[in-house]
Amino acid sequence: MRIIKPYGRSHVEGVATEQPRRKLRLNTRPDISRDIPGFAQSHDALIIAQWISAIDKIATKPKPDQKPTQRQMNLRTTLGDAAWQHLMAKNLLPAAKDPAIREKLHLIWQSKIAPWGASRPQEEKRGKPTPKGGWYERFCGALSPEAITQNVARQIAKDIYDHLYVAAKRKGREPVKQGESSNKPGKFKPDRKLSLIEERAESIAKNALRPGTHAPCPWGQDDQAIYEQAGDVATKIYDDARDYLEDKKRRSGNRNTSSVQYLPRDLAVKILYAQYGRVFGPDTTIKAALDEQQSLFALHTAIKDCYHRLVNDARKRHILRILPRNMAALFRLVRAQYDNRDINALIRLGKVIHYHAGEQGKDEHHGIRDYWPSQQDIQNSRFWGSDGQADIKRHEAFSRIWRHIIALASRTLHDWADPDSQKFTGDDDDILMRAGAIESNVWDAGRYERKCDVLFGAQASLFCGAEDFEKATLKQAITGTGNLRNATFHFKGKARFENELQRLADDVPVDVQSAIAALWQKDAEGRTRQIAETLQAVLAGHFLSERQNRHILATLMAAMAQPGDVPLPRLRRVLARHDSICQRGRILPLPPCPDRAKLEESPALTCQYTVLKMLYDGPFRAWLAQQNSTILNHYIDSTIARTNKAAQDMNGRKLAPAEKDLITARAADIPRLSVDEKMVDFLGRLTAATATEMRVQRGYQSDGEKAQKQAGYIGEFECDVIARAFSDFLGQSGFDFVLKLKADTPKPDAAQCDVAALIAPGDVPALTPQAWQQVLYFILHLVPVDDASRLLHQTRKWQALEKKGKDKEVKKEKDKEVKKEDEKPDIADLQSVLMLYLDMHDAKFTGGAALHGIEKFAEFFVEKADFRAVFPPQSLQDQDRSIPRRGLREIVRFGHLPLLQHMSGTVKITHDNVVAWQTARTPDATGTSPIARRQKQREELHALAVERPARFRNADLHNYMHALVDVIKHRQLSAQVTLSDQVRLHRLMMGVLGRLVDYAGLWERDLYFVLLALLYHHGVTPDDVLKGQGKRKLADGQVVEALKPKNRKAAAPVGVFDDLDHYGIYQDDRQSIRNGLSHFNMLRGGTAPDLSHWVNQTRRLVAHDRKLKNAVAKSVIEMLAREGFDLDWTIEPDSGKHILRHGKIRTRQAQHFQKSRIRIEKKSAKPDKNDTVKIRENLHGDAMVERVARLFAARAQKYRDITTEKRLDHLFLKPKG
Repeated sequence: MRIIKPYGRSHVEGVATEQPRRKLRLNTRPDISRDIPGFAQSHDALIIAQWISAIDKIATKPKPDQKPTQRQMNLRTTLGDAAWQHLMAKNLLPAAKDPAIREKLHLIWQSKIAPWGASRPQEEKRGKPTPKGGWYERFCGALSPEAITQNVARQIAKDIYDHLYVAAKRKGREPVKQGESSNKPGKFKPDRKLSLIEERAESIAKNALRPGTHAPCPWGQDDQAIYEQAGDVATKIYDDARDYLEDKKRRSGNRNTSSVQYLPRDLAVKILYAQYGRVFGPDTTIKAALDEQQSLFALHTAIKDCYHRLVNDARKRHILRILPRNMAALFRLVRAQYDNRDINALIRLGKVIHYHAGEQGKDEHHGIRDYWPSQQDIQNSRFWGSDGQADIKRHEAFSRIWRHIIALASRTLHDWADPDSQKFTGDDDDILMRAGAIESNVWDAGRYERKCDVLFGAQASLFCGAEDFEKATLKQAITGTGNLRNATFHFKGKARFENELQRLADDVPVDVQSAIAALWQKDAEGRTRQIAETLQAVLAGHFLSERQNRHILATLMAAMAQPGDVPLPRLRRVLARHDSICQRGRILPLPPCPDRAKLEESPALTCQYTVLKMLYDGPFRAWLAQQNSTILNHYIDSTIARTNKAAQDMNGRKLAPAEKDLITARAADIPRLSVDEKMVDFLGRLTAATATEMRVQRGYQSDGEKAQKQAGYIGEFECDVIARAFSDFLGQSGFDFVLKLKADTPKPDAAQCDVAALIAPGDVPALTPQAWQQVLYFILHLVPVDDASRLLHQTRKWQALEKKGKDKEVKKEKDKEVKKEDEKPDIADLQSVLMLYLDMHDAKFTGGAALHGIEKFAEFFVEKADFRAVFPPQSLQDQDRSIPRRGLREIVRFGHLPLLQHMSGTVKITHDNVVAWQTARTPDATGTSPIARRQKQREELHALAVERPARFRNADLHNYMHALVDVIKHRQLSAQVTLSDQVRLHRLMMGVLGRLVDYAGLWERDLYFVLLALLYHHGVTPDDVLKGQGKRKLADGQVVEALKPKNRKAAAPVGVFDDLDHYGIYQDDRQSIRNGLSHFNMLRGGTAPDLSHWVNQTRRLVAHDRKLKNAVAKSVIEMLAREGFDLDWTIEPDSGKHILRHGKIRTRQAQHFQKSRIRIEKKSAKPDKNDTVKIRENLHGDAMVERVARLFAARAQKYRDITTEKRLDHLFLKPKG
């Protein structure tokens, strides 16, 4: 029963008072809050939903894919008519006073009561499906469904009313007393004090965060001994569950009828009920047990709650694996659950303390170092409310992506300063804290300059010179990155973050600052030239006139000066979504989404897509940010109208017009914009809605694929709205001429203009950077471009949500005034740095600089001449996107070439491999390459099979198969020859390690928050337990350093540190794991890391939080799934540590014709459903699977697919193994 989600979002207003309450913000009016209990009893649609929910529990409704039985139809119709009459008689629907609205509400009612429409009833089979619901007996007693007459139904309707509005009924019965007949069921339990509507609404309204109490576990070893002596309930419950499941399997003929294991809900209840009598005495009341044996009763309650979650969750798979098998395992589990809840409460409290302290004071305020909040401050902190919690989540996400960036930059610096780990190793491996160490004899000028070539490309000479200058440059890179880490590890408020950014330029040597400024200036000037060169490269001078090119250039350069902050989806995704809804003609004048093959075939299409992408990423983003709510709501309403019509056309073909109008798309519930709100507000709501939809859990295991599918409609809706806005932007800005280019537009013989010549020196936008921007731009060269892009996107999302509020315009003006006075940084200034880096990074690696750093990859080839043939010098006019030059440079950036050589072994690329690859790609006399012809043939046959399956013959299937095999084999060969497999393997390794580094950051974050909470609960402050250096380290988020014994006061209260030891969150072994992850120590030495080992180490690190521990392996498995691999481990308990071992890696498979109805033609015999064509394709070759398996010290599993089949017959319904 959904009370909130269909109508809006709940939030906690104000501060954590004694009785904080959750309110409802409606989708239609998000600026107004409603009381939830009052809303539940006054909103017509919700009232109807609650009545229908009650009736569904009494009279079953047919499953969506089944017809109703006659008895189901009769019972639901009779009860529905009586209930509707009761609703009208009691005036329970406020809007029903209007006859037109009452008629519409009655249609809604009928569609819920009788969802079968005009379907004929089905026959019952062995009394199933039964018309009796789970609550039938409670409302109808012993009467049969046929005995429910109109008079009886009216009484049942009255009982439903009492249940919903007076006092909620209970379904359970009182236990049979000793001496009474067990054949006669006991009486129903007495009604509750509140009505069901009020009870539900109040439970939601009261569900608000508040400061909790911190107490040690209330039971001890003595309580456990007494409880176990009364009986081994764990073994009894496990044995009964096993017997039940085995008996169920025997009765079903040993068939696996379901992937989910269901257990009776009272299986554990009966055993624990008997255990209560043995422990406390059969006649002891709960109150007496609580008063006389409080600790023992707490243990019994914890065990009861534990089994309630384990046994009663019908979504569990393999439930026997998680049920405790003995009392020792049960006691260990309930204790872990108690500690887990306690430590999570401490973490929540620590967050509130940190963010409340950080919000106090002015710019120079240092959070908890200068201000320790009182108990009253924390009780009344705004961070207990929904808006405050949203701020915390937003800032935590912002800090997490910065931590990832810093970790990657640190790894680059390690390879730059000390690739052989001679100086930065052991306890001194944190290079960001030891910039002065480069003054030692580790220095190698040649290595330094080669690294500059990899990092700065054509601008490397700016940072090469005398040894002292080069050392100062490297020292500045280390110092600046360290300062950036201090600014971002914990978010300390916007003002302090901006101050920390400004300090990046402090104490920079003059000559180094000059070189850094020159890097910025050269790239800023080259940015405009690069735009012109990009347009020239895609033949814009041929396809577009001089006036049109001038218009494009002027618009792009204007957007460079005023970039927008709207976090847009990728243009390709927007166009692909538009294609999917345009099956019967284009809705908007946008072009279809082109694939790589079409772009290679059509220069006009390449020109059109490139120009559209440049306009979309720059000018359109700025234009969209300025549109008011009236215009934006028009786009939203138009999109909702289209989705509603599509839903009605699809699902209401056999319905009357009035009934069809009741069908609405799920996107219809997405809220509109209020006055003064902008696009960033709308996209922020979509992000929040996506996060809500993604919370699809199956017990303790998230169902990622189902969550993606469930949240998919929000992303589609976002793309639809953006597409309408982009179409309007192109029309209003005079870019219709770009849309008129067609794929078959021939290339003109001569250019209409020289695009590069259209830019005059005065046309370059004047960007006057601040010193900190220049230093940050220099530091960003230590980070891969893809990660910088993700940082930019996260920054835009963070800024979009940061601007929310009615006073945002006033705040923005104040920020501008402050900036003019003090030249303080702004998030927009940060974004401009990131955008310059993304625009200009690849531009420094063209022509002769294209191969900077990647020459060593020639060692993967038998003959170095073949390497030069595959990797020739690159220019903007000659870009081969299949050659991953940037990815190879990233490998060299981190110094990981030896790792990949170790993983690849002695296997090298031969001359025959290169010749075969070149032959397949070389155009013949027709101007088309052999592989391009095969790709086109496959696409045409696939389109025929999907669009006209009746015309798809066996010969077509045979041709499709052979074309597909050729395409797959060429793709695998191309990945090998171009070293794309090496790049993909490196990206996978860094992606997994980056995720584990993130968990290391979460551990350090949790340790910091737990420490703050424990200080608060013990009534002390950092001044009472830490020395001056320790306080400074704690204020900067360096909690591990702050807690070292040398930073503790001798007279510090020991209770805080005793509690830390109790939770095990601060231990020496965990600190070493954290250091190994945060500093990428496993990547030193030239041997491949064992990622399975580091997954286990990370699980050990975050073992204080069971949910976080489980998430480690799950996130790695999901990451590999996105890359096309399946990963499995087996869990070995090992005294409760749950070590992951015996990993297995296999490629995922793509299935062709998955939704089509292609069948094999046979000359004899009738068609069979088993003749349906199912062709499977491995996403990765065996060699790639072997490499990934070695990375995880796992076993590679091979799958057969179409490339290994010999005959056509083997394609159909072939098992995977």
